[in-house]
Amino acid sequence: MKTTTFWASCVLLVSMLVGCQQEDLLQSAQEEGKTHQRNQSQSRMVEGLIPFTVDNVQAALPIVLTYYRTNRPIVAEKFAHYQVEPTHVYYKFMPQDSIQQARLMEAEDVLQLTTSPLEFSRTERTEDPVEDEIPVYYGIAKYNAAVPDVPHDVIAKLHFTDEDRLEDMQANYDEIEFKQNLMYETRKIAGHLDDEELNEGYMNYEEGIQDKNNGSGAASRLFAKKWRPSGNIRVEEDIVRTNNSSKNHYEGVKRATVNVLKWGWLQVEQGTTDGNGYFSTGTTYTKNVHYKVKFKHDYVTVKEGNFYNTADYFSGEHKRAPLNITFMKDGPLSHYHFFALVHNASYDYYNRCLSKFGLHNPGKLNITALYYGSNSNSGAQWYPFNSAIRVSRSSSGFYRGSDGIYATTVHELTHNSQRKMDPGMFSLLYSGNKQRKLMIESWAEGVETIVTNDRYTSMFSSNGYGVYRSSTRGTHASTLVWNGLRQHQSISDMNAYTPLVIDLVDNFNQSLVLNNPNIPNERVYGYTLAQIQTALNTSRTLDQWKGRLESLYSNSTEPMLGDVFGYAQTVLSNSANWTD
Repeated sequence: MKTTTFWASCVLLVSMLVGCQQEDLLQSAQEEGKTHQRNQSQSRMVEGLIPFTVDNVQAALPIVLTYYRTNRPIVAEKFAHYQVEPTHVYYKFMPQDSIQQARLMEAEDVLQLTTSPLEFSRTERTEDPVEDEIPVYYGIAKYNAAVPDVPHDVIAKLHFTDEDRLEDMQANYDEIEFKQNLMYETRKIAGHLDDEELNEGYMNYEEGIQDKNNGSGAASRLFAKKWRPSGNIRVEEDIVRTNNSSKNHYEGVKRATVNVLKWGWLQVEQGTTDGNGYFSTGTTYTKNVHYKVKFKHDYVTVKEGNFYNTADYFSGEHKRAPLNITFMKDGPLSHYHFFALVHNASYDYYNRCLSKFGLHNPGKLNITALYYGSNSNSGAQWYPFNSAIRVSRSSSGFYRGSDGIYATTVHELTHNSQRKMDPGMFSLLYSGNKQRKLMIESWAEGVETIVTNDRYTSMFSSNGYGVYRSSTRGTHASTLVWNGLRQHQSISDMNAYTPLVIDLVDNFNQSLVLNNPNIPNERVYGYTLAQIQTALNTSRTLDQWKGRLESLYSNSTEPMLGDVFGYAQTVLSNSANWTD
């Protein structure tokens, strides 16, 4: 059987790794996107065949031992009695209801659950799953390990070698080499090697030692060296490019979970991205890995299309190489661009906005991200049994833009923040009450507007991108920002989504500045979101909200509060503009 000198290969691989780290990350990301579908199947040339079954490894063992008897008898003798016994079990789980599904998801990370069979290449959805579509899950558990009490089938008993537990020292090289060659032959029998791997042949560290002794290189130091999977995961803030086609902005995907799967099957390491999207994991000997990026952080799990599918990105094959990827609005990675934007928006809300603006914490929840949908909403949270929030990529058939996705996520999170702070406000007994609806929606609209503009005006100014112009901008220089168009809205055209909260905060009298007597003439400013939230808490009418602002806080514009709450009272009569 053909062998190759592993040392030369290692030098080449390390050189490639260093070079990859030095090249522009966007170029790497674009290449990842272009080869996304091709790479997913590159190491899976026989669809539907499971390489690592006990039977398949058992078939590979005598071939590997024959090689060693011919080339290195000592190694053959050492492992002549190697036992191919089950180390893991490949399961198919079939939860019948949300309770069983929640029970199963408690072990999501341990089992590395996926809705795609591991023996087939993943395919992208062409529509969002229906709301109550509970999928079938696939996962791998250690042999004899307990699994959740959910209906399941055993697809196969598997055998994976355990060389990663061995210390990186020459005394262990025989065992490391033997076990990696056994897996190589197993994958070869299954037809899961690409052309490069077939040409490389078996690993042989002694050839490298001979090369070193002959003065042909120091590559032997690299033999069996564990390497550390790492990378940088970013997402395009496409609103920058929309404003200025010569500019672009990329944000790190923050605190996302990254799992490293050997050959796309068994998790060997795990990491978490930092605030700039960088991550690194523990080390592994496995040369070929796939990365699985899960859009979840400490407070929020993003779901794909409905409550039951955790949104994740499953990379192509990486050979001792980092995952450097930027999810772009356009192209094959646009699904993940959307999931990453929702993930980052929720992360920013919990980790910046709550403290900066004094907002109430909504607690842990799930957000369903609807790539094909156009409706966003929020409801009661029964974590972990439902998604409290749904955020769509489009509105009325038009893409929201990255700032619009951020704003929508903030809006719906604010509803859940208020719901947790003051659940009585959302009593079903008052579900048709217009005054409560106006207060609820105007509060969320105000937080959405102020928080979104705080983020994006800062992003544009600090990076020299020019003036931030949103897709919901007005026509005046002061209303180009998010929801600026609301400042141009006449009172007679308003519905529950009033600028009431915005007007309590800003120092912009729209009627005066825009010279329009049909829009609010309001002279109030200087209240903070924290103050408005405290006054809103337990208030059930606009008069109560106004009264609590007057009694709790001192503000020089307090005598003019009637300007704002007065037009809000008028809006309650705009029956033609309201929808239940």
